[in-house]
Amino acid sequence: MKVPLKWLNEYVEAGNDAAAVARELVGLGIGVESVTGDVLDLEITANRADLLSMRGVARELALLGRARKPDPPPAAKPVPGVPQQRKLLGKILEEMRVADPAQIEAAARRQMKESGKKLGEILIELGIATSAQVTEALARQFGSAQVDLAELGAPGGVPIDVKDAAFCPRYIGRVIRGVSTGPSPAWMRERLEAAGIRPVNAVADVTNYVMFESGQPLHAFDLAKLRGSRIVVRRAASGEKIVAIDGREYALLPTDGVIADGERPVAVAGVMGGRDSEIGGGTRDVLLESAFFDPASVRRTSRRLRLASESSYRFERGVDWETVEWASRRATHLLAEVAGGKPAPGAVDAAKASPEPRRILLRVDRVGRVLGMRIPAERLRAILEALGCRIERADEREMAVVAPGARRDLKIEVDLIEEAARIEGYDKIPMNLDIPVRVVRPHPIDSVGAEIRETLAGSGAFEVLTSSFDEANAAGLLPIRNPEGHVDRTLRASLAPSLRAVLRTNEGAKEPLRPVFEIAKVYRACDPKSPHSDPDLGADAAPFDERMVVGIAAPGGFPEARALAERVLRRLGIEGEPKGVVAYDLGPGAPVAELDFSFLAAKASLVRKARPHSTYPAVVRDLSLIFEERVRWGDVEACVRAEGGPLLAAVGLFDIFRDAKVGAGRKSFAFSLRFLAPDRTLSGTEIDPIVERIRAALKAKLGGSER
Repeated sequence: MKVPLKWLNEYVEAGNDAAAVARELVGLGIGVESVTGDVLDLEITANRADLLSMRGVARELALLGRARKPDPPPAAKPVPGVPQQRKLLGKILEEMRVADPAQIEAAARRQMKESGKKLGEILIELGIATSAQVTEALARQFGSAQVDLAELGAPGGVPIDVKDAAFCPRYIGRVIRGVSTGPSPAWMRERLEAAGIRPVNAVADVTNYVMFESGQPLHAFDLAKLRGSRIVVRRAASGEKIVAIDGREYALLPTDGVIADGERPVAVAGVMGGRDSEIGGGTRDVLLESAFFDPASVRRTSRRLRLASESSYRFERGVDWETVEWASRRATHLLAEVAGGKPAPGAVDAAKASPEPRRILLRVDRVGRVLGMRIPAERLRAILEALGCRIERADEREMAVVAPGARRDLKIEVDLIEEAARIEGYDKIPMNLDIPVRVVRPHPIDSVGAEIRETLAGSGAFEVLTSSFDEANAAGLLPIRNPEGHVDRTLRASLAPSLRAVLRTNEGAKEPLRPVFEIAKVYRACDPKSPHSDPDLGADAAPFDERMVVGIAAPGGFPEARALAERVLRRLGIEGEPKGVVAYDLGPGAPVAELDFSFLAAKASLVRKARPHSTYPAVVRDLSLIFEERVRWGDVEACVRAEGGPLLAAVGLFDIFRDAKVGAGRKSFAFSLRFLAPDRTLSGTEIDPIVERIRAALKAKLGGSER
């Protein structure tokens, strides 16, 4: 937000040194993006909506001791009479920025003395200024003219009906008649331009001016363009559309809040007004809106429509309940001053019960424990009261604090402690240069992941990172809706598609094909009552279950995928291939093995027993047997290891064969057996009986037969 220093000085003694003000704001934890001349560009965090106004920034600077000036009241002192005007005529002319102030001053003094007319009348007769400019200059020098603002009643006969109090708990409408839609005063235009706002006309400029002054967005409707002589705050009807002030047409949904007249929407509530009711050159009577809208609803509508404004930016972050009324009165007062309007008697304040104050118990000793420094109770109280908090009771031990409505970020005790540190000065918190060191053992899950990565990388595979999203038309997957409510992507249920896409990309780039793997989450829909479903999901959202898997895509075919999966299991100390732990996707493209990471982490044995390496040669025998199609290699391997005894060092599958000679519904497994003894060279007479025992067991238990 851009903050012109000249404007800021209306509310606090900020001085003329923009760099010094910037340093003070940074010390208070407020980001300053840049300083250009006397304009500060502030970076306001989402939780500090109170700083999106000149008054809010002024309050922060006052915390550091800068003199705070009274807020401009909605109804101030009357304009003084002729003697006072004559006395300060030079200052008034300087304020009006006339071309030759000395000559005009002499002529004006002479006519005022001769005729007894007021300064405004003289300047208008001389053609120096319009009535609006005179009113503005006098108000700047002497205070604002008296404006009679009644509190309740029908605003010029326009009733206000709030259909959804949860969306709009407060809506204030005031009617101002006889306004002029000419240019706003020079001082107002200059301030708005310095703040980055383009001046439009006196009415629109007043609403923008008060928004930047107070942080409360306002909107003015042309009263003559409202049909049915009423205002209705409601949700949009299905199929309704509106042409906004930006000239674009927007289709509304029943989740969007709108301001409507008796027939149609005239504004997207909290976001932007409609073109059909905007202020124009012929506008004479206006209905001034000041409201409190639900931040989440405004944010959702603004994102969905891709329609943002200074108003939506503030409503999304939340406005102050009390400032809603103050801003309405302030804008009415300015419309009377600079646009010549006459406020209709009364206003409608359609409000439900005001929000409950946020009460926080602050323990004085807790402040010292959290910050590492002691702040006396008296100083704490002074800081909190300067922040706008109300102290209901206090003693040396604790304080009962009521947070100000504008500070929506103050919710719990530690929030107040943070504010105390911020105002007292972070530089006063003592530093401890001793850095404690503690040995932390790696988490088992991290260790398992590291073992898997090392195993696969050592086998020539490359780790990849892919997106968790899949195409919108992927069947059976969890849909993700964009801000417009359309499904534009889904959460993936398997790593196979993304891993195959990586291989296709590598192949297209003429890169050598190597296995790729990823350790990531996959998702699936589940029962809403499932313990895995997220309780924070909305009622219309599909509950889901997420799990971590290890995906391995092998361009070398199924044997390569199977071998890599088995190598991972062996490295983790898991014997065989437990049922349900490994799933194979043999769809189009490279086969993909997916291992349940949770099972691997739970069953992994990372502590290995070392044994001396044998210096004697191994004996290798190859076997090839035919089995029914239903027999898995894991079953064959388990049977071989059970019969092989201690001399069997390794079993390796190197071929799976199917053809007419083998027979329909049958397949051949070709595998190698590696025998090794730690203390001697094995002979054929020792190995042959073991091989025959293995062969017999495979035939008897699994129905194997010789090729």
